[in-house]
This record gives sequence, structure tokens and C-alpha cells, in this order.
Amino acid sequence: MLDEISKTINEEIFPKLKEEESLKIFLVGAGRESKKSIREDIRKGLTMMRRYRGWIDIYYPENLFEELLSKGTMYDLLSLENLLADSVHAVLIVLESPGAIAELGAFANHKKLNNRLIVVVDEKHKKDKSFIMLGPVRHLKNETNSKIIFYNPRKPDIHGLVEKIRKTIREVSNEAKVDSSVRNPIVAQLFLLVAIYVMEPVNMEELKIVFQQQVGDVDIILTSALNILITQKEISLIDGTYELTKKGLNRFKKSLETTPERRIIEKSLDKLRVIRLNLTLRGNTSYRRRRGH
Repeated sequence: MLDEISKTINEEIFPKLKEEESLKIFLVGAGRESKKSIREDIRKGLTMMRRYRGWIDIYYPENLFEELLSKGTMYDLLSLENLLADSVHAVLIVLESPGAIAELGAFANHKKLNNRLIVVVDEKHKKDKSFIMLGPVRHLKNETNSKIIFYNPRKPDIHGLVEKIRKTIREVSNEAKVDSSVRNPIVAQLFLLVAIYVMEPVNMEELKIVFQQQVGDVDIILTSALNILITQKEISLIDGTYELTKKGLNRFKKSLETTPERRIIEKSLDKLRVIRLNLTLRGNTSYRRRRGH
């Protein structure tokens, strides 16, 4: 029955749901614990601005991969970012920490990413003869379509910097191709909102069965997409099961309301929820306890 739920969501529901088109950006910089970081100011500024192709959505790479890394898997952060290189239109690197410098060095030689980088550098380093300026920065400037933006943190003009970044994102993203399937964890958010809506409360093993019918690398993509949804407070994890929050339900309903085939989809959703309810009530006594039956 989980196979039937997966097939119906993938073939009859998910392809018809639409969300407002957006540019998807990875934002790399100093960690949130750094009081001098401007990364959060940039994120807030960019997400408030509209663009002719829709909203700009900002993602912190560590939020996507935190759980995978904490479990001590075979993956390191850099490997995960490489695997998800097709997920975003651009990578914005604020060169304000050792970690960001390390990311720059790696991405500058990455075939899929080195044409879609936007690097924000303190202008005091503009004429430095350092490895960073003569190596990765010069390479990106002379050999790729990536862009370098200089700014003065001692006389900060966040609004002006954000506006310059926004225009640069437009230039870089015009040539970027992003995976629009559920193999992209950012796109997979909507698939999971549908699946959780149908099956809640649903545990990780059940989600894996439903999700694995569509992708091969299920652990990376599923866990990353769930981490995004949890970070955005659109789902909750309680006693090992996932449920939609009010915010997540509103997002799902909004995508449904803008769909021309809304009535057909609603019938499919009702059918799947009945299938799920029958399956659960037959074998899951913990579900009955939670619902007071």
C-alpha cells in the first residue's frame, strides 16, 4: 500500500502542484555564533526582495546536512555539497571565516559550481598578493563566469551590498540549470509535505519506502529535505514521527489552491488518506493510543 501511495503522489499529485518560482541560493559564511558575521543580514535582505523570476530562497548548507554529519556517516560536508551541486542557481560565499575560505578553494575547482559562484570579499584584500587573491579569486575572475564583489565592513552599507548581490545573482543564475525533480532536496520539500499530509503521523522508515520509489540516494536527499522543513518550522518531529505544522499545512494548501486540477487532486488525496488510515488502524496500536481510540 505504501507503494501505491508513492506512485499516486509521484504521478497524479506532485507534478501538478506548483509553487511560486524562485531562485535557490546556498549562502556560505561565518557561523551564526559569530557576532561580526554579515551572513544573516544578507539573507534577510535578499529574501525580502522580489525579482522577475520570483523570490530568492536562501539555504545554509550546514542546515541541510547537519543530521547526516552528526550520525557519523561516510559523508563529509564537502562531499554532500558536491552531490547537491545541481540543487541551486548560485552559491554565495561571504569570505569572512576559515570555513568559507576552505569552501572557496574547493568550489573554485568544481566543474559544476565554479561558474555560479558569487564571492563577497573585504575590499582591504583587493590588492593582496595572498594565495586566496592570486589563486581562487583570480581564477574565478579570469577563467569563469563567477563574480567577485568587494565591500567595506568598516563602513557597512548592507542595503547597497544586498542590492549589488541581487543583481549579480540575476546574471549568474541566467546560465544555471537546476534539477527540478525530487532528486533535488530543495524541490523534494513539496513531495514530502504531500506525503506527510497523507500519512501523518509517519516515521522515517515509512517515508523512506514512499520516497525511495522515486530516487536512489534516499538517505542524502530525504534527510536533507526533512532538515530544511524542520528548520523552516513546516514539519515537527515528535516521538520519532513527522507531522505538518500549521505553517507547513498552509504552504501545502497554498500550492493546492493555485493548481487548476485542484478538485481531482483533492479526490486523490482523500483516497490515499483512507488507504493510510485503514493500513494504520489494522496494525498500529500506538496510532490508536495517540488518537484516543
